[in-house]
Amino acid sequence: MRPAITSRSRATWSAAAWRAISKRWTRPELRKFARNTLRQAAANRASYVAAALTVMRAYLAAGVPEVCGPFGSYAEWSTMVRGPLVWLGEPDPVASIDKTQAEDPELADLRGLGEYWVGELKLAEHYRVARLVEIANEAPPGFNTNLLKDLLLRIAGDKDGDISAKRLGEWLRRNSGRVVRLSDGHRYWLIQGRDAHAHVATYQLSRLT
Repeated sequence: MRPAITSRSRATWSAAAWRAISKRWTRPELRKFARNTLRQAAANRASYVAAALTVMRAYLAAGVPEVCGPFGSYAEWSTMVRGPLVWLGEPDPVASIDKTQAEDPELADLRGLGEYWVGELKLAEHYRVARLVEIANEAPPGFNTNLLKDLLLRIAGDKDGDISAKRLGEWLRRNSGRVVRLSDGHRYWLIQGRDAHAHVATYQLSRLT
């Protein structure tokens, strides 16, 4: 019996496929290919869909072996895309995140911000750009260095040696949605929100795994 393909299952598969690509490459939309992959995928769509459904069905028939743990809020993707791939002996898509991030120097700053955030700020709280700048400009106790100020000056310093709220906002917006692994072994991602009253962007760091 062939599995029924509905508009809902197509939408679920499309979302899962995009998540798989996004987890393997931090900026998948910037990748370049020697051939027209969209044209190739469209021309062979039926074969690709059939192959994917066959793999997924075989994995389900095998009893959904637990070959990898859950991945944050992507439980469905981990079960129906990541799990079957690892079960077949293919590389774990999640394992390539760290390698990709190591090749992206801008993520070093995001990782630095994440380390400070976990240690000094609240994960469940949304921060405006102005508030982050304010915290960075606070005098640290004793003779300690304000690590956040040093970091934000590197990210968004202006010609006068101050932190530019505009540059910082652009940097945070550009990096929102990106995932980093921190020294505690967990993965976190930067989430952009919005203050409905002040009509300004806010940012929150959330733990994935």
